[in-house]
Amino acid sequence: MNELIHWEITERIIEYPFLFRHLNPLDNSNIVDVGAVESELSIKLATLGHKVTALDNRKYPHSHENLISLSVDLVKYINFPKNFYDWGVCISTLEHIGIGFNQYGDPPYSNKDEIDVLIMNKIYDMLKDAGKLILTIPFGKSNYTQHFHKFKIYDLNDVNRLLSKFKILVAEYWYLDKWDGLKPIDYYQVSPEELTEKSDLSFYPTKGVACFYLEKI
Repeated sequence: MNELIHWEITERIIEYPFLFRHLNPLDNSNIVDVGAVESELSIKLATLGHKVTALDNRKYPHSHENLISLSVDLVKYINFPKNFYDWGVCISTLEHIGIGFNQYGDPPYSNKDEIDVLIMNKIYDMLKDAGKLILTIPFGKSNYTQHFHKFKIYDLNDVNRLLSKFKILVAEYWYLDKWDGLKPIDYYQVSPEELTEKSDLSFYPTKGVACFYLEKI
């Protein structure tokens, strides 16, 4: 029997290696994974020995002795632990919060332009002094997507606004190019200025992704 195999290349091929290049798998850290439900990252980190809190507005579907699922409204909830986590992980999540993306059960807020900074402040408070954060976001010309997959695209001004409380240890900017019909083939690294000028990001916004390794200051 012939099987049809569909390979989908997304920004995860950049984001996950970026995370594991910087996170020591042997540290057994306390980690909060912000926006966990749509991936298996939390359970993978837990099986490596880390103590993981899978934070989302929905219950995380996997269980492990090293994993806690915390299902709350990320915007409204105020009882997050302070100065507790060694690491924060926020992979392709920040851009969705507060703008009303129904697929993720995310309610819209009238002050959506302020929600991302609010979430970053909450992550900051949860981290220990000098705690680390891996953050990835769509990058290009600052805008909100208009098609069914709603999220914000960030530029350098947005980055400065988001990261004011953090020290940037590593910043990488990647562009998805080399198409085979409608299927993306590969990413390559570019400067943020080059990525901002790419004209086709409005059609396929996640062709531009920024990855940050940050330290709480």
